[in-house]
Amino acid sequence: MAKSKFIPGGSRPLDIKAQWEADAIVSGSKTQHRFPLLRAQSVIDGLFCSLTTSLWLTLDFSTAAVTYVSGPNGFEPIMSVAKKSGDRMHAVSPVFTKGSTLWAREPAWKDDDGVMHYKYAGATADTREASGFPFVAAHSMREDDTRMILEIINVSTERLQEITALEISREGCVDREDFAKKWNKGRRKRGIDRTWKANPWVHVITFEIMALR
Repeated sequence: MAKSKFIPGGSRPLDIKAQWEADAIVSGSKTQHRFPLLRAQSVIDGLFCSLTTSLWLTLDFSTAAVTYVSGPNGFEPIMSVAKKSGDRMHAVSPVFTKGSTLWAREPAWKDDDGVMHYKYAGATADTREASGFPFVAAHSMREDDTRMILEIINVSTERLQEITALEISREGCVDREDFAKKWNKGRRKRGIDRTWKANPWVHVITFEIMALR
């Protein structure tokens, strides 16, 4: 089967994992989000990484370098990454593009009248039990049920610890220690260390609220 070319743009989910994060987005104090570099959120040589699994596993990101190339949506980050065998370089870029959108996924449920009740918007365990509807996990939420749509206004790629004091405030955090603590929660999974100390590569997304209900 022929491999499909990556089509930029579109809408991507942003999982809201805590009350503080939802509050910070709604209040406008969080205007930036860092996604760890993952295969599902990246493109290799113009192809979705989901189509190039075997290639992804051969790449050596420890020596990667980032350049910014002028594209249809402004300057876009492109990583030059060598294979572990060192035979050639590959271009890795984020699926996120300026002008596209993020939609927030969070724990919620829908009642008989089709009204959504969001955990981080005041829906409590008591009201959930009284309604007879369980919370739906964030990753199960449909895009149509979101209450937050965010427009991406800038995309960059860098090491996590390159974050500045100003960017920490844009993440909705108080200081470097606060950001590192919140970042680390649940980060080490399946033996892959993406904690603050590991200083992983991240895609940095700057956004503004497009719609809120």
